Amino acid sequence: MAKLTTDEKRRLLNAMLGERPPAMGIGGLSGTGKSTTINASFSTKLPVSHTRACTKEFWKLQLSVEARQGDLKGEVLRLGVYDAPGLGEDLSADAGYLDMYKQCLPECDVILWLLSARNRALALDQKYLQELRPFTSNMMFGLSQVDLVAPMDWSQGLPIPSVEQEQNIREIISDRQARLAPVLGYSPTIIPFSAAKGYNMEVLFTSMLRAAPKGRKWLFELIKGYRLEDWIPESVSTRRQAAAAETKKPERLSLREEAGQLLGRIRRAIAIRFKTDSEVEIANQLSELLGRPNLDHKTLTLEELKEIEARLAREQLQRAEKSEEGI
Repeated sequence: MAKLTTDEKRRLLNAMLGERPPAMGIGGLSGTGKSTTINASFSTKLPVSHTRACTKEFWKLQLSVEARQGDLKGEVLRLGVYDAPGLGEDLSADAGYLDMYKQCLPECDVILWLLSARNRALALDQKYLQELRPFTSNMMFGLSQVDLVAPMDWSQGLPIPSVEQEQNIREIISDRQARLAPVLGYSPTIIPFSAAKGYNMEVLFTSMLRAAPKGRKWLFELIKGYRLEDWIPESVSTRRQAAAAETKKPERLSLREEAGQLLGRIRRAIAIRFKTDSEVEIANQLSELLGRPNLDHKTLTLEELKEIEARLAREQLQRAEKSEEGI
């Protein structure tokens, strides 16, 4: 790619995207929060329910974002996201659902399999993963709903688990890795997150991009620099046209509003990293991180804030990988 001209890159990109745009799939048991995770990640409006399953078929969303920098500035980059029906809810439906998985998963470059932090039983996950073994090489795993892990005492107003809760989350991950390894043939990386609290969503998204297969990875490299809020739903292709009509494009924020929201996310990330909810300590850590004592954070440019957020996400992902290697 580096030796190609800009026009050649554009032609190659358009050819690749026209043939098969990059795509992700979200699967797992019923009730693990697949639709909720997609809604939180991409500002979509898939229907969700806390009492019954909503997704009865594969829903495909087409998302787009305009490149704002680099050789492909101005090009529209696209990403397909599949929301799979939840398995294990009804024995009479499972056979049909598994057929849907086997039909649609080959279209996905990356498959996120969700495990619920609340559910200690893994027999169904093990069973379905054995049936879907041809696709597990493209899978990564997320531990959803970690905000419901005991003792559920997150810091007020911040998506930060307590010390005890964080330790319990690590033990859950270790347990799930040990029990899935014999089925998968390897010990999987499992990313803990909470769509409800916004905890670890950026790390989850970045991990999905990194999990793309080698021959398709460059397509995902094009979208690595984007935040979740940048993605705009183009359409929802399902048999339920009413749901598609409800999907709206988010309003464009002003630069000041965008910078304010970005600074808020950075402060939350620092609070998570240093396990503190003290505003003074968070501000001090941000100043130290930038090497600028007594920094007035309101003077930071939007580009500086974006770079800080990306660096924090990379560091958090590296720490998670090192922690898992030590297990």
